[in-house]
Amino acid sequence: MDASRSESGQLHAGGDPVLVVARQWERGWELFLDRRVVTQVASLGSAEQQIRDYLDTVDPEADHAHWEITVAVESHPKGGVDDRA
Repeated sequence: MDASRSESGQLHAGGDPVLVVARQWERGWELFLDRRVVTQVASLGSAEQQIRDYLDTVDPEADHAHWEITVAVESHPKGGVDDRA
C-alpha cells in the first residue's frame, strides 16, 4: 500500500507498497518518503518497523501493521536506487 497524501495532507493506504529509500551515512541510514528524510535507523534491518512507527505517529488513526513496505537502498549519490535490500 502506498503512503500518498490526501487533500488534507493525511497519509492513507493505497494499492501499492510504501516505497522507502534508504541512504547510508556514517551513523546508519536515513529513510526517505516522497524524497524527504523522515527518520533514521542504525541498522537497515530496522527500517521497516521504523517507517511503521513514523506512519503511526503522523497518522495515528490508521493501522499500518499490515501495510507493505519496500526499502530501496540508494546505490549512488545521484539518487538512483537499488531495491535489492
